[in-house]
Amino acid sequence: SRGRLEFIESNNSKVLSYVRELQGERVICIVNLSRTAQFVSLDLKVFKGSQPEEIFGQTDFPKITDEPYIITLAPYSYYWLKISDRVLDEKNSWRDESIPLMADEHPLKMAQFSRVPKVLDKNLRVYLNRARWYGDKGRRISGLEIIQSFILSQGSTLSILRVYFSEGLPSHYLMGFGYVEGDAAEKLMTEKPNTIICKTTGSYTGVMYDALSDAVFVKELMTFILAGKSLNTSLGKLEPVFNGVKPETLPEATLGGFEQTNTSATFGKELYLKFFRRLEEGENPEVEIGRYLSEKNFQDTAAYLGCLSLKGASAMSLAVVQKVIENETDGWNLMLSQVGQVWERIVTESKITRCEEPHWTLQDMFGTEPPQFYRDIGAYTFELARKLGAKTAAMHLALGSDDSQPAFIPEHFTPFYQRSVFQSFRNLTDKAIALLKSSLYLLTRER
Repeated sequence: SRGRLEFIESNNSKVLSYVRELQGERVICIVNLSRTAQFVSLDLKVFKGSQPEEIFGQTDFPKITDEPYIITLAPYSYYWLKISDRVLDEKNSWRDESIPLMADEHPLKMAQFSRVPKVLDKNLRVYLNRARWYGDKGRRISGLEIIQSFILSQGSTLSILRVYFSEGLPSHYLMGFGYVEGDAAEKLMTEKPNTIICKTTGSYTGVMYDALSDAVFVKELMTFILAGKSLNTSLGKLEPVFNGVKPETLPEATLGGFEQTNTSATFGKELYLKFFRRLEEGENPEVEIGRYLSEKNFQDTAAYLGCLSLKGASAMSLAVVQKVIENETDGWNLMLSQVGQVWERIVTESKITRCEEPHWTLQDMFGTEPPQFYRDIGAYTFELARKLGAKTAAMHLALGSDDSQPAFIPEHFTPFYQRSVFQSFRNLTDKAIALLKSSLYLLTRER
């Protein structure tokens, strides 16, 4: 037969245990030959550190240690446990390590397959867990599938990646696949190592990378949107829409200078293009709300100019085009900076030596002013927060100003809806805390 077979000695003659191995894949088979329930203690130290996974249900079993591995089986039942080195997987997920991809044909052809090839699959899992925009880091990936590819140039492909998990529904992400060789590959590895998916060897020696980090490819996508010509695909129609004034010459793309949950680029001082990395069925709220506010001539948000959508059985918003708003920084970093400055002044100008337990709640603070000391040192910060609140209120008034738009008619904030919001926040907080606990050891690991 194919592969290798090795029996495992146990303390129970009614349980048959053995390992099958083929091309690096290992499966532990444990079979109860008795008509009564049995348990068995197995010596699996050779697989120490590995994470067994039950093949059919994709359920994780406890990690293998130096201790005997105890399994309980129902009458005439069995387990097939796939052995994977989860320690290595977790290590790779947080470092820039990848498995070289043997490429006897152009690597981008592999990014057009419905089922992702095995080596590319492993590298993509590492890349996804490293990417800032990947929003499912707390979930176990069980499979990857490229459900649609848009070939817009000779050197890059835009794809929709479906990510399956051991539990829960799959997620969809927008990916760009690019490939370069020679000096271009060396430059990419030096200047943008975090964008590299994997290296390739064989007939094609170079690197595959995330093309949405490539200014040339992003400019080509913007050109496609400005042209306004639809592209038929197996999932529907890739439809670009642009309502603004088309520039005579499209400037070069300037990619966002910091990591974020989406990927963005500016073109001169007029056009801003944002790609939604995590895709949801239906129109993205940023597209729908932005278009509505622009129609109402609301001036305090970026004007909506167009979008890129997939329309069909699985309608999705892929990108949005807005008017550039010149600025020195973004609101998040500005407020972080201001809070930091306020805290430095509190430490240096006051006699606070420790944090005392507050005797009030947030509800007690409604309608009250901060003490004079805090108003003096944080006046600018409080003014920024006040302006943000006023602009947000004005935006909500604009959103609820037209009763003819069913999607924007104000709804009552019922106790049921309030409970739903609270529950969603609590679940999100629980997931974040669980992810932090599972990753604490990474914070002390030497880099």
